[in-house]
Amino acid sequence: MSSIVHQGHNDGVGPSQDEDVDRLQFTNFYERWIVDVAGHNLPQEAPEAFAAAVLTLPNFE
Repeated sequence: MSSIVHQGHNDGVGPSQDEDVDRLQFTNFYERWIVDVAGHNLPQEAPEAFAAAVLTLPNFE
């Protein structure tokens, strides 16, 4: 499974960390994007970044 993890830089619920501790949980394509202009609700607060992530995912058919 391919994954792009979005984290909002201004997230008051689960702030982004400097260290990417989630990377070890993934074995296929994985990227972490920190979105500076967003908080906890990325699809609503940064719809362009959210759509870009969906369009960036590789197609493994």
